[in-house]
Amino acid sequence: MTAAVGYIRRSTDMQEQSLDDQRREIERYAAAKGYQLLRFYEDDAISGTSADRRAGFQEMVRAVQERNGKHQAFQAVLTWDVRRFSRGDIAETGHYLYLLRQGGVEVVFISEGFRGDETDDLIFGTKQWLARQDSRRKSQDTIRGFLSRLQVDRASVGHHPYGYHRELVDRSGNVVARYRRREAVRRSDGDRVRLVPGDPIEVETVRSIFDWYANRGMGLAAVARRLNEQKIPPPFAPRTKAWDVPGVDYILKNRAYLGWLTYGRTSQAIFHRVTPQADGRFGATSRSKLEEGKYTRNYDESTWLVVKDCHEPLIPEALFWRALEVRKQRATWHYPRGRAATSQYLWSGLIVCQQDDRRMVGKADRHRGPVVRYYFCPACRVAGDRQKRLVPAHNLDAFILARIQERLNQPQRVAGILQALEHELHQRYGSASGQLEALEARLKAIREQEDRILEAVDPSHREAINRKLTQLEKEREALEAERSQLLSRPKLIDPQRLAQELAQQARQFERVFSKAPIPERKVFVRAYVARIVVEAPRHEATVAFYRWPQLPGLNGCEPAFMSASRRRGRSLPTRRCASPTPRACR
Repeated sequence: MTAAVGYIRRSTDMQEQSLDDQRREIERYAAAKGYQLLRFYEDDAISGTSADRRAGFQEMVRAVQERNGKHQAFQAVLTWDVRRFSRGDIAETGHYLYLLRQGGVEVVFISEGFRGDETDDLIFGTKQWLARQDSRRKSQDTIRGFLSRLQVDRASVGHHPYGYHRELVDRSGNVVARYRRREAVRRSDGDRVRLVPGDPIEVETVRSIFDWYANRGMGLAAVARRLNEQKIPPPFAPRTKAWDVPGVDYILKNRAYLGWLTYGRTSQAIFHRVTPQADGRFGATSRSKLEEGKYTRNYDESTWLVVKDCHEPLIPEALFWRALEVRKQRATWHYPRGRAATSQYLWSGLIVCQQDDRRMVGKADRHRGPVVRYYFCPACRVAGDRQKRLVPAHNLDAFILARIQERLNQPQRVAGILQALEHELHQRYGSASGQLEALEARLKAIREQEDRILEAVDPSHREAINRKLTQLEKEREALEAERSQLLSRPKLIDPQRLAQELAQQARQFERVFSKAPIPERKVFVRAYVARIVVEAPRHEATVAFYRWPQLPGLNGCEPAFMSASRRRGRSLPTRRCASPTPRACR
């Protein structure tokens, strides 16, 4: 008898009898044709359009390749038909058939009726192409149903985010079942899935993340650290053990917390992806062969499919856009990271050499006596005049910190900051409140007009009504986009609140620079100092301060640099040294 194995596969777990039926037919065929079945390789609920994700199929191919044609444990693979073996294109399927043939293993399709002659190649290629086209057609049907459930029923499709559960609702609007995260949803035709607020701890965690990041000046790593300190389980526990920066960042970017459903940002589909069509609607667009099955990211927001007001939001819309604005700002701010966050040099990453326009680095002199710290330019060190270009860190610290303390302690300085900030925001953005009220009134009028049109529908005027509704819908979408833009703009800061924060900063100055650890000191000074340009041979420094401090309460404002009022030190409190040794320059 010929030793053989069976290969069975089904695409979804909805095909309940498929695997048992295939197994039974293969066993019957093997008994009739004289095959000795050793085992079955199985892929359950996995598409056949690609072999990469089919663990059972790959295990079968590796078993043949490891033997390399010598003393194979089996000489045949029995499978039901071409579709069960593979729905890949002809090139991929032919590749795996070739590997099996090189190992001395024949693939037998028990229901296809191949005759074993030259015509089998022609018939097999045609059947394989038809199987591939069948999958492509199903892909289009799936996307059409997906868009219908999303746009018409506003049903949740796909993965649901942290902080939400899923409810299954029937056609009458009755709740059939409620599913927690990672639980499979079993639904019938006509049922739809909607997101609802889930575990209260998770909901409060989401709100805390946005508040800490947008209003309290905490970064991604600081938020993750606090969540771990509070022993809150991460979103993908137990697969992930703790909160990390990508996990926090994913929540801050997820528009599901606004009550929106957004699709089209990424794609790993094989045949089609969802894109806007020529008529303005969304539909299926074929992917090229080089893109099939590959993960791609779409950064063009105009091509995303966004459906608003699908479920209950967890956070206010203004808070989400403020967090997004802070995220953009932090991408350009000079926050210390890595070794720069814990080193003893306050200005790491901010101080540059005027001659070479390169960042200066710290150096400690430990020879004969107390440690003395300096900044120096690596390019100047190569040039051979390192001794002339050493800048004592202690003197530079005293020079800049005195200027910061001066800005905090002088009332006229604080008043100037408040006046400059209010003038800048009014000049740049104007009064957004009046514009927002006008937009809200216009949106309300459009919605009321749409309701009146739908109530007075006359079949004889269907075409004109559809044109009018399309026009109103486009106008409403444009107004909603303008409204979102207004909500994301920086709000005018309350001068009294800002004055209180500046006074608090002045009170904290002595504590920070006497007791606080180095990372806290660095964050403190970076709220005031943007850049330091040092001309080391002349012992002079140009310090660029922010026009107003970058405090947590001002996270909605872009950082602005001083222009005409940049401070240039007359001379750093260092003295030229007659001796070439660094110790003489203390």
